[in-house]
Amino acid sequence: MKKEHFLKIIKNRRSIRRFKKKKVPFSLLEKLFKAARWAPSACNQQPWLFVAVDKKNLLKRLAQYSTKKILWAPVAVFCFTNNKTKDKNFAHIQSTSAAIENALLYAVKIGLSATWLAGFSTKKRHRKNIKRALNVPENYLLQAVLIIGFADQSPPPPFRKPVSSFLFRNKVSKKLNDFSLKRQWSIKKYKNYLDKIMPVYLTRYIQAREKRLTRFINSLLPKKGIILDCQSFYGAYQKSFPKKGRAVILTNLCFQAAKFLSSEISCRLSLSSSPAKLPFKNKAIDCCTLIETVNYFPSSVIGEVRRVLKPKGKAVLLVKRKFSASYWAYQLNKLLHNHAYLQKTEYIKGRCRYFTSQQLKEKLKGFEIKKSFLKNSQQTKKGIGGKIKIIYKKFFPDFIIFEVEKKDIGQDTLWRVRMMKNNNRWVFEQIKPYLGKDVLEVGSGIGNISQFLVHPKKKLILTDIKEEYLSFLRKRFAANQNVTVFACDIARRSSCKKLLVKNDTVICINVLEHIKNDNQALKNIYKMLKKNGRLVLVVPALKILYGSLDKKLGHFRRYQKKELVKKLKRQNFKIEKVCYHNFVSSFGWFINSRLLNKEIMSVFQVKLVDKFIPYFAKIEKEVKIPFGLSLIVIARKPND
Repeated sequence: MKKEHFLKIIKNRRSIRRFKKKKVPFSLLEKLFKAARWAPSACNQQPWLFVAVDKKNLLKRLAQYSTKKILWAPVAVFCFTNNKTKDKNFAHIQSTSAAIENALLYAVKIGLSATWLAGFSTKKRHRKNIKRALNVPENYLLQAVLIIGFADQSPPPPFRKPVSSFLFRNKVSKKLNDFSLKRQWSIKKYKNYLDKIMPVYLTRYIQAREKRLTRFINSLLPKKGIILDCQSFYGAYQKSFPKKGRAVILTNLCFQAAKFLSSEISCRLSLSSSPAKLPFKNKAIDCCTLIETVNYFPSSVIGEVRRVLKPKGKAVLLVKRKFSASYWAYQLNKLLHNHAYLQKTEYIKGRCRYFTSQQLKEKLKGFEIKKSFLKNSQQTKKGIGGKIKIIYKKFFPDFIIFEVEKKDIGQDTLWRVRMMKNNNRWVFEQIKPYLGKDVLEVGSGIGNISQFLVHPKKKLILTDIKEEYLSFLRKRFAANQNVTVFACDIARRSSCKKLLVKNDTVICINVLEHIKNDNQALKNIYKMLKKNGRLVLVVPALKILYGSLDKKLGHFRRYQKKELVKKLKRQNFKIEKVCYHNFVSSFGWFINSRLLNKEIMSVFQVKLVDKFIPYFAKIEKEVKIPFGLSLIVIARKPND
């Protein structure tokens, strides 16, 4: 045989999925496996065992334990390997794999077509049932299934990586990146690909459905900013996304899909990425769209979207609805075909999930639902069946569309604390005796305590790291000439240079717990103080109270009394006073944060607690409390 002829056989081998009903003579199968036996094997053990099944009843029975795909062809060959020695080097598996490859190539030579199936049941009981049905000894391991017949299709040659992307001399000499393909799939080929792996998702009505729903989704998108579409599938909805003033980024799990979309759809970027880990920094995206994405990736994608969205960023979700007409069609297919068409693939993992509105709301924690809509897909056909479908869809629409906004829990909490006038006054009364003439407040927020610090004869400097808070403070205290507002990050030395050794009092209320390197922050505060100046520090107390509320507020820690005193002494502070504050509220915090796992205190709870604050204050004035929600520390910078 000429080498060109052999290379032609290798290149002409295809994985066939549609076969003619013509029977395969057993004599041809014998020829096939006479070629297979000449494969190399470890120590010439020849550990393979092949069982060819052509009885329809037996094939149907075996399909229940392996895969429905074995019914595509007239013959299914179950490939076993002898696992008696339990070789840890997998020599028996490698040997049988070589024999299978021989059979696949020789099938091309004798006019047969074959497909290697590896995606069958991994359940032990199913594999035992297969061996029992085929009378295979216990020490043989099922390795693969070949379906063999005469091809009823002629697929085009598949894409292959260039040799330079996987062959190197002596060592790997470059970074292994995704390769670029010269040939790109057409929209038709790509749609056909998705038709095979997602028969429930793609329907004959899909184009009409997309036109109607895309117009509605476009009306919800922001007019400016970066729009990230998570898992764009084949891009039917995304083609008509408005581009003016917007940077559209498309993502796909499948690399080939991402390459195709980049050439076919006008967008800023088309990336191949997992929804479980989007390749963007925190708070980088203005708007995310999830069009049917949640149905396939419900456990991971919402958390990632919350991470990459900017504060007050928007997300638009289109989700298949439970109990819709398509839901029942899906359940029927599931019952009849036992999920045979839903094999896990590179492109999409797991089965489609349908949601009720309530189930989806539970998954959207951390988002504020602005609007929700119930929408149907396409107009149904005329006739009695069509009329019944129209009536049914009025009560059970196909889709839920949510327009949601990312909650800024820190900002929402500040506004709720602003409602607690009694509590804010109480905190101020506790620290008032220790205030000097030149006061610097670190992390002023929206000025809940700052409002009490304003004095006509005293200078007050307010700082924060968020521009939105700084602009609010400037507007709020614009009439006070003694108030100055600065941008300052207390954790960074370079940010604090303007404020060094200028203040006789530094106030730091519920800020230190937000800073990862709190030792550096205390060091910077020490340098900001004049000699004999005071630090007024309020921090959350007791590690046992650390829970969901702290995590959502961005707290790195809660402090024990001894731990905090030790950190202050390490920076040469002299401690004047240490006391717990707000004894009763610590119980409420423990229940909400540790037991109920809440993200934020409700407005009702905030108002209720604030009504009782005057009574708490009287009790704590008379009685020394053993613990509390906060720690108040007064520390002094010594003269020497």
